Amino acid sequence: MKTLSRTTTDETKSSRDAGVNVADLPSKDERGRATLPQVKEEDADEALKIVGETRTEFSEAAYDAVLRKVDKRVPPLLAAVYFLQFLDKTSLNYSSIMGLPIEGQAYNLCSLSFYLGYLVWEWPTQLLAQRFPMAKYLGMNVVIWGGVLLCHAAAPRLKQTFSWFKIIYIILGAISLLVGMVVLIYLPDSPATAKFLTEEERIIAIERVRDNQTGTSNKTWKKEQFLEALKDPRSWLIVLATLLSANLIQHRRSVRIINKVDTSGSIPNGGLSAFTSKIIKSFGYTSRISLLLNVPKGAIAAATTLSLGYWSDKAGERMLPILASVGPTILGCAMLVGFDADREKFKVGCIIGMFLTATYGSGLSILYSWNASNIGGSTKRSTLNVLLMISFAAGNCVGGEIFLPQDAPGYIPGKIACLVLFSALAVVALLLRWVNLVFNKRKATALAEAIRVNGWTEEDVRQERDKAAFLDLTDGKNIFFVYMP
Repeated sequence: MKTLSRTTTDETKSSRDAGVNVADLPSKDERGRATLPQVKEEDADEALKIVGETRTEFSEAAYDAVLRKVDKRVPPLLAAVYFLQFLDKTSLNYSSIMGLPIEGQAYNLCSLSFYLGYLVWEWPTQLLAQRFPMAKYLGMNVVIWGGVLLCHAAAPRLKQTFSWFKIIYIILGAISLLVGMVVLIYLPDSPATAKFLTEEERIIAIERVRDNQTGTSNKTWKKEQFLEALKDPRSWLIVLATLLSANLIQHRRSVRIINKVDTSGSIPNGGLSAFTSKIIKSFGYTSRISLLLNVPKGAIAAATTLSLGYWSDKAGERMLPILASVGPTILGCAMLVGFDADREKFKVGCIIGMFLTATYGSGLSILYSWNASNIGGSTKRSTLNVLLMISFAAGNCVGGEIFLPQDAPGYIPGKIACLVLFSALAVVALLLRWVNLVFNKRKATALAEAIRVNGWTEEDVRQERDKAAFLDLTDGKNIFFVYMP
């Protein structure tokens, strides 16, 4: 069985110098030096079969040409899927003021069911996504979800009379079906299998991501990577950050109860956007105006997501943009607290506060991208994805409990709790950034020692880094991996 040998590093360096879990890394060669693990060829990244361990050089013009070709195909399709993901999650929100005959606790349970589905299906879907072609699996999920949305309009309890909310489900369901089929046909599973690229262009596309050290795809589940994910302290910091963000998101839903004019509601346990229209309507606006006032909130979310995402990408930062997104949200929550005494008089201030809370959505998207840029090894990355989404769902399920009926009508303790949670999230973000910076210093020290011991030239280092790129090594076991703070 063919193995891919790895380079040596000095045994005198502590395993912690290369970052998290590097104590699992070394074995000894015949000269007593510590070696990086040997990898079976079938356990390596699928890109390795195409480009091998040695980098193939191309001109910048060739890289740019392939990038433009990929950008015309992949980002628009992914943007369409994300757009539908967020739009579909607001379908309950919009239908709630467009004649949906579900109110009170039944409405809360409808919203809650979405996140219960997260909890039940998250682990199986990650296993399936790793085992099957990613784009095909994604497309099938979008198609199935489109069918589910269409069924909403035909539910036995709801089909007796015509109402505008059914149009919402029909339109969104039909669009989801269409986009899902387009994804199935046109979205490639990875650069290694992109049929719209020529063989040479696929090699160029893969070489562009070699320096990331995160690989492209591997379909083998690896127990050691699973255990490393559980041992990595950053995994639990991300889980904590996601739990805090989910509870904060829950706050923005719970404001529906805080600002509710009538007395028919109970504390909600549902989805992020399930109550936004009801919140705005409770300030004294009509259903039509409430829907229109969702537009600037969405525009703010889109603008901050694009601007902070651009900053995050160009600066190689993750946590600082998240902190920038949290600040306006804290201000928005403070305005909702301050104007609570007279919502009718200060409804413009309440609306502005509600708009400001939209900035946090960009932070949540960057939090998701942290995993892709800071975790190596396909199984480890999938495991952390599962932990992240389970914590997101769990936080949304329980977050509403900080708003208790006995605190009515102001629910001041719940609002204060949300401000504390935002502050805690900022601390966790700073801690995550610090940990990654510390690990980068340890990696740099270990690499410098390996260069000294082995007598590597700059060209040797480049070649060894290229070899490690597609071996599906975890970040902890890859001395060349660089974390993004």
